[in-house]
Amino acid sequence: MDSPGFSSLDLPKMEKADLGFFFPEFEGFITDCKFNGCLHSHEPHCGVKKAVQQGLISGDRYQNYLAFLEEVTQQERRY
Repeated sequence: MDSPGFSSLDLPKMEKADLGFFFPEFEGFITDCKFNGCLHSHEPHCGVKKAVQQGLISGDRYQNYLAFLEEVTQQERRY
């Protein structure tokens, strides 16, 4: 994600596990994840990652999700 002039995003405080619910296109695929609490980043057998690979979810949207996930992770470390 290229955001000139911004070093971080201004996201509301939230849990990492809740972020995927803010991406409505993930909704039909989250139930295909093998693990409860899947963050859709590095876990095996992830329904969201599979949908991205199949072109059912935009790769750009998924990259945005990963950037937001990193920001939420950074926020958790600060609090």
